[in-house]
Amino acid sequence: MVATSINDCILRSRKEAEYVISSDLDEVIVVYEASSLSHFLHNLQKKYESFQNHWANISNPNEIDFSNFANILLENYTWPKGSRSKIIVRPEYVYSAHVHDVLSVDRGKLITTVSPKTARVFHLRRIMQDKLLSSKSVMKTNALARFVNPCNKSWKNRLQTIQQLPDVKILHGNTWPQRGVQVMKELENCRVQLQSVQNCSCNSIYLCSSKITSVDTDEWVLGKQAWTTL
Repeated sequence: MVATSINDCILRSRKEAEYVISSDLDEVIVVYEASSLSHFLHNLQKKYESFQNHWANISNPNEIDFSNFANILLENYTWPKGSRSKIIVRPEYVYSAHVHDVLSVDRGKLITTVSPKTARVFHLRRIMQDKLLSSKSVMKTNALARFVNPCNKSWKNRLQTIQQLPDVKILHGNTWPQRGVQVMKELENCRVQLQSVQNCSCNSIYLCSSKITSVDTDEWVLGKQAWTTL
């Protein structure tokens, strides 16, 4: 299910997007050696096409203020390519791909892993199970500090836009439902259960949405499209 969705996205984006990123909403691609991700990709597009992933476990912020991310703790471990890595591709050159790796490309095109010293994927999970950790060693970093002010500004603009959207009336009030942690716990427990039977059946994480009890069916705010153009 995931593999077919990724390939569908890549194929549909041909001639529509210069780059396609396979990434979760709670993942941030941090580039150390360029002013922005787009600048980095334009400079190195002939050499680099995929990233390694580095998971992080952060504390729960009391409110949506990105200042909490100025200094965080990272697990001091880098997953090898193909395990938890994420990809950035030129869609017109790719025949097939998965969430964590590119499988086949045009003849003469390269698949290259970016060094962790150049860029990393920060996976900012609210709900973290100990067995997902690969080491007990952590390190402090302020790599996200430069994103704090732009993200806070962007979030304020997003709030103004939300007030004008008729389909999300549940978010129009001054107080929003605070059930995110409960939902994430339910999703994580369901994901673990699906993983335990992965050798017996082919299940999708989307099956878990129907099992969530923390949110009523009419409270879901669903996107009208499966991919976002930046």
